[in-house]
Amino acid sequence: MKKVRFIINPISGVGKKNKLPQLIEQNLNTALFSYDIVYTTHRGHAVEISKSAIEEEIAILAIVGGDGSISECSSALVGSNVILAIIPCGSGNGIARHFNIPLNQKKAIQLINTLSVQTIDTGTVNNRSFVGFCGFGYEALIAHRFDAISKRGFWSYAQLVMKELKKFKTIEVECLDTGRKWENVFFFSIANTSQFGNNFRMSPGSISDDGKLEFILVQKTSFFQFLRLLYKSYFGDVRNFKYTETISSNQFHFKMSTHLAHADGDPFRLTSNTIKIDCIPKSLRIIAN
Repeated sequence: MKKVRFIINPISGVGKKNKLPQLIEQNLNTALFSYDIVYTTHRGHAVEISKSAIEEEIAILAIVGGDGSISECSSALVGSNVILAIIPCGSGNGIARHFNIPLNQKKAIQLINTLSVQTIDTGTVNNRSFVGFCGFGYEALIAHRFDAISKRGFWSYAQLVMKELKKFKTIEVECLDTGRKWENVFFFSIANTSQFGNNFRMSPGSISDDGKLEFILVQKTSFFQFLRLLYKSYFGDVRNFKYTETISSNQFHFKMSTHLAHADGDPFRLTSNTIKIDCIPKSLRIIAN
């Protein structure tokens, strides 16, 4: 019998979590799995729980939360035999959507019963781990602002995006590998998966187990063109947008004029304006469709 440990972040994202213990009992196949539930109490607690799960040789660690919570857990699980399961409960659920994990909690729990495991790549930005995206510029600013507000969900995020848009000052980026420079940069992202969340696909060509990451740079343009970018990311392909550039590689070195950053939506500040980004191939086991 395999042991599953559920980690519930009570303040992550949206939705009610008080029904989860009942849903787990009703939908997890207890003929195959035993389980327990741990609630996080502070930022970084999921990392501590994940490290303990490795030491205890827990088979599956199921995180109930959003992309930031997933990133916390996975940072500890990279290179281990512990399998990550995801019960989506975030504002955007970009990682879950990429791997076709049901947003319905009942169905997401039932997916664990299938033991459908994929081994995927992860990334590091200055040795900080991420699963889906890390980013800089406008998207990093929004991640920092969104982290500071209490009301979660898509509409709170959308309102914040529009509020900060006119005030944002562009950044400069230099690729230290080639010497190429970009000015007037709106934001740039490093992607391992296809979307930010809510089906806005900023890197539709990303394959999470190909040993590569995608660099997506967006130049600042008019408000109308920004709306076109959003439209293309949801309904089309941003690679056809003339203000966007995409490059694939297993490693990137950059210098830029900002210290704001995020990893899977979790904001942080860089200690230097020089960044090193690496793809860590086949480093995380997850349950996915």
